[in-house]
Amino acid sequence: MLNLTLNATKKIGALFAMASSLMLTTTSTPALAADPTSGVVDGIVTYTEVQQGILVVNVKDATGAIITVAAYSSAPPAPCQSWVQSADTLKAYQSIAQSAQLSGKQIHISYNICDPSATRAKHAWAVGLRQ
Repeated sequence: MLNLTLNATKKIGALFAMASSLMLTTTSTPALAADPTSGVVDGIVTYTEVQQGILVVNVKDATGAIITVAAYSSAPPAPCQSWVQSADTLKAYQSIAQSAQLSGKQIHISYNICDPSATRAKHAWAVGLRQ
């Protein structure tokens, strides 16, 4: 009976951990009104800048093209006003981008495109350092 209770407890703990990670994964992506295009860029960071709640990162991809990706802690330009990251998330993205730039390692950025005609159309929603 004790063995059965321990196994059930382990299964409940594992299910709780899986549900928690799924919840964190799904709640960290921005809610979108329309179905935008999205993309991923892997490459070397050539430039980072933060000013007035906007993080701008330029990444040189494998083809040599410079991809500009932005993240906002204040309202981005229309029609993408709902794509706001917290100030802490922006700081984390900045830290990862600067680490990549200083170390020469590649960065991995997932982004959505709200308005292709906008200057900073690519809005970052996940940033990671390639090992």
